[in-house]
Formats: sequence, C-alpha cells, structure tokens
Amino acid sequence: MLMVAASLACGSAAQAQLRIVTYNTLQGPRPELETVLRAIGEESVGGVAKPIDVLLLQEQTDPDESTQDIVDMLNSHYGAGVYARGDWAGAPSNSSIRQGLVYNTLTVELIAEQGLGAPTTNRNPRQPIRYQLRPVGYDETADFYAYNSHYKAGTEGASSSGTTVGARRLFEAQLIRAHADNLGADAHQIYAGDFNMRSSNEDAFQHLLSAGPAQAHDPINQLGTWHNNSSYAEWHTQSPCEFSCSGGFASGGIDDRFDLQLITATLQDDEGLSYIAGSYHTFGNNGSTYNDAINVGNTIDLAARGVTSYTTSQVLNALEDASDHLPVVADYQLPAIMTAQYATGHAPRVIRGAFGGAGQSVAVSVENTAPVVAAVGADELDYTVSKTGDLSGSTDHTAFALAGPTLHDATLTSSATGSYSATFGVSSASQGVQNGEFSQVIDWDVLDPANASFSASMDLDELTIDFGQRALGEAAEVGFDIFNLVASPGLTAGLDLDLIGMGTGDTGVFSTGLETFANLAAGLSDGATATLSTAAAGQFAASYLLTLSDEDLPGATQQTLTLSLVGEVLAGVAGDYNGNGVVDAADFTVWRDTLGSQSDLRADGNGDLIVDEDDYDLWVSNFGQTAGSPSAVTAPEPAAWLLAAAAVVAGGLRRRRHAG
Repeated sequence: MLMVAASLACGSAAQAQLRIVTYNTLQGPRPELETVLRAIGEESVGGVAKPIDVLLLQEQTDPDESTQDIVDMLNSHYGAGVYARGDWAGAPSNSSIRQGLVYNTLTVELIAEQGLGAPTTNRNPRQPIRYQLRPVGYDETADFYAYNSHYKAGTEGASSSGTTVGARRLFEAQLIRAHADNLGADAHQIYAGDFNMRSSNEDAFQHLLSAGPAQAHDPINQLGTWHNNSSYAEWHTQSPCEFSCSGGFASGGIDDRFDLQLITATLQDDEGLSYIAGSYHTFGNNGSTYNDAINVGNTIDLAARGVTSYTTSQVLNALEDASDHLPVVADYQLPAIMTAQYATGHAPRVIRGAFGGAGQSVAVSVENTAPVVAAVGADELDYTVSKTGDLSGSTDHTAFALAGPTLHDATLTSSATGSYSATFGVSSASQGVQNGEFSQVIDWDVLDPANASFSASMDLDELTIDFGQRALGEAAEVGFDIFNLVASPGLTAGLDLDLIGMGTGDTGVFSTGLETFANLAAGLSDGATATLSTAAAGQFAASYLLTLSDEDLPGATQQTLTLSLVGEVLAGVAGDYNGNGVVDAADFTVWRDTLGSQSDLRADGNGDLIVDEDDYDLWVSNFGQTAGSPSAVTAPEPAAWLLAAAAVVAGGLRRRRHAG
C-alpha cells in the first residue's frame, strides 16, 4: 500500500544541504531529547552546521502520539510549521515500537511513504517503511528514498518463533532489497535504523551488501565484528547508559554498533545528491568512551564543534537520559542548481563601425545557486558554454556553490553591414542538476550610415537656390527637399536633422523654412520652402550650414549640408502703379480706377495718402521709364489720345474740387 503526502508550501527557501539522522528514541520523547536534537543542529561538521532535515525514528508509539510530540518539541524552538511528520503508522498496529519520520518542511518535501510487507511472528517483527523525499526547490530527479527499519533484536543464532533471530533479520533485509532493487541502480537510497546486528558478517547484513542495483555500502567502511570491540568504539551507538538506567533502557555502556546509515552507490559517487565524506558520525561519541556511559571519560568538545546553547556536559548527560541509543548523523550534498541569464543585453541595431569597429560585448552569467550553508554542501556545476550561428566556440567550466556568478562574454560584429543571428547556450549534465539548459538567441543588424542629400538621385551636399529678380512686394518662395539616400536596402540608418545653423550673409531677408526632424527613413525626404523678403530692394545672399546625423544608435555618424540662398529685389519706378517695372498705359488705368481714393493707394505716387492729379502728373513725367533705367534718360510722351483721355479725367477732378 502506498500513501502519497501533500507537498508543503514554504514561505522561503532555506539553506539546505541535507542533515539526516537515524535515532531510536525508545518511545518518549523524554525532555532531554530536545537538548540532543538542538545540539545536533548546532554541531559543525566539515564546515556544515544546520538543523536536522530528516529524522528517521525507531520505537515510536504512533505518528500522532510520540512522533507528533517530537514535532511539537522542535517547532517550539524553530517555529510553528517548520517540522512535520509522516503519517504511516506501520505494523503491527498494537506495537509501541514502530518507525516514524520527522522532516524539515523548509528543506524537504515528503512525496510518498510506503510500508513494506506484513510483519509476522516468524519473519520481520515490524514493518519497514520507505519514504520518498525531495529537497525543496528541486524536481523529481533529486528524489531519494530512506528505508527506516528496526530489525529483530537478539543474537543471530538465537531461537525465535520456530526459526532464528538471524533468519528473521535476513527475511527483512531480503524484503527491503527486493523493493530497492526494483527502483533501479540510478535511485538514491538510504538504509537506516536500528539493525540490532553485532557484526557485518551476519547474513542479513551481507545480503544488504550483496551485488545488485541497490547494493548497500557502508559510508565509513567500518565492517567487522563490532560487539565489544574497542576498535569500533567511535561508531558504537548502544548503550549510552551503563547502570542505574531509566526503566526499559538497555545498560552496559557503549559497546555495539546497532544503529547505521547505509547508502547505495549513487550516494557515494560525489555527484549530484551524494554523501559528504567525513560527515558520518555517532553524535556525542569520539571513541574515547568504551563500555562506559557516554558521559564517563568522554573527551569530546562539543563547544569546539559549534554547539553553543548547551555545554558538552549537558549534552552528554542528555544523551544518557534521552534513550538507550545514540543518534547517527550524516550530511548529504545537494545537486547543483544552474542559474544562467543574459547579463548584459545588446543593441539590436548599430551603425557599421560602432564600438570602434571592435563590435559590442555581450555576456551570459552562470552561477551554482544550490541553497547551501557551505560550498561542500552542493555538487559542483559542470557546464558547457556554446556559441552558434554568427558566433562560434565551445568551452567547459565548473562552478561551485556560493562562489557567485561567472561571466562568459562574446563580441557581436559591427564591421560589416548585414543582419546577424547567434545562439548563446549553456548546458549542464551534472547529476540531478536543476535548470540545466539555457539558451539566448541574439539578433542584431549592422546598418550603413544615413546619407543626406539635396537630390534623390545623387549625393548632393551643397544646394544654391536663386530667386532671380523680384519686384518690391512680390511673393518669393522656392521649395526644396532633403533626402536620405538608400545605401543597403533595409539596412540603412534613419536620418536626423539636428541643427540648422544661424547662417551667414543676408539672413534677415531669407528664411530656410526648415525644422529639425528625427529618424527619416532611407528612401524618404523631408520638404521645406525657402522665402525671400521683397520689402526692400537690393541684391541678397545667405548661407546656412545644416548638421545631420544617423538616428540615435551606437556608432552614429555626423554629416553636414550647405544651403545657399540668393536673389535680387528690384527698386520701384515712380508712376509704375501696377508694379510691373514699366510706366505705361496700364498704370494710368490703375490711377483712373483709384482716383480720389484714400484707402486704395496703389496709385499714390507722391505718398500724400490720396490718389489725385499730382499722381497723374508724376505718371506723365515718368511715362516709358523701366526699373533700373538711368534717371537721365528722357522718357517718351504718352500718345495724344491717352493724354486727351487723361485731361478729361483730370479736368473733371479739378471742377469737382473747385465746386467744393
């Protein structure tokens, strides 16, 4: 039967290589247990000090009784909800010495729990439990399995329910190995618990060590006869009490290695999720105590190992009183987490020759972000950086946890016009690596500079506009265009008109009509109308320097155009009332039509603000004159008929004035 646990949501990711503990607490928990568990969490081993992540318990009454009491004990110190427990009660249901699980929800998820087989009187006395666990922040490739067992107690050859103790332990070992082998050689598996075996030569232990997909290995390779053998004193776990022990406690002092953590080869290869060499130890035991209570003659200095909440004596006394077993602690490294990102970004469009012609630099950062408290707590990240397309090259690298990001750069060409594309990739095949693939596509265009011109068909940088000769008051306008010539279709920069110079020369009578503009696309133009003021006569000329540049892109270049304006405004001729530069009969018509007017003063030749006979006399005296004619030239007389008509008009004007 399989029970699947709901994943617990965590408020924040904790730093967590895994500290895994197996501990037979002899029901309980007794008050001294809190001291032991907190001290384990403070102890520094190989630079790693952290609270327990997985606590595999033996001799539990029920998950919601003694195991829950331990959860409450831990949460009273570490915070509500930090620790949780498994729900599998195991069998037999009437037993008070079943297995249990407590785990840190900030660092581990319980994925599933499963009881193996059914206990019987002549086989395994208690049901071993397999827990499927997953480090927080990882996917199923980082899952591991912990088998929690409490083998039959007694010497191997002792009789037990029609068979032997050794045979019953062998059956349980075979049951566990069958399930473990079914998971395959790639599964990460831990065999932990109270083995109750006095020697690694026992058949049950040898079966665990036998060849196969889930072959067990002793992380410390301390195989042999452990019972009453001082050579293994450092690894002994029972009993921390020698005499006058609490009720139900085994006595006799430390002389047996009953409690162990064995691991499969996948946890011993130093790749991905793996045992950290040198971290396996019996907590509180440095081998200085043998066949004595744990607090007698023990030279261990827990303060030197980072335990600050309690003195060494307090911890050793707590170990003696908390249980008749000592906890076995081992740390496991986490798989690497690859965090790769495009660190710099790039300009997707640049002008040819940008960045001094060397091209623009881009970079990808790569970091091993496994959430650990020490670098040893995570696998190294082995990765390959590859560049393809319009970039090339491949290099191998290694990143350790807590080392920070490493930048890997590349250069995007800007020396030749064109459209470019490349892929900047990072990949890792490290065992169990998270986020092991990263790919950044980089597209960029290198543009020809814009080319400003006064002509659509040729590169014309100078333009002269000649207004010719214009009469006073005559409108004088000439249109022109600024073009952005196409160099490479689709790959020519836009054009900006940045500055229209103040100009030199007669700038007061000219206007260019120009306004600044931005990003004029190649092949298009911007039009303007230049004007000449004809308010005053004279010959005029002005010149303007126009400053233009490429659109606002890296490598933008600058260029100039020169606009010249010239023109002449002719001086007026007295009596030329229609402004055509000639005093002729048409001017008489204007005078006649406006005679007497004080508002339409086109024929007010003498400027006295009324059209009258004096203006007629002025017309007569200048008849035949043209603009620019020397004043000494004698003008011809108007024809007789014209004079006669004029006399009639003038005479009528005089009579009206006389009558008035």
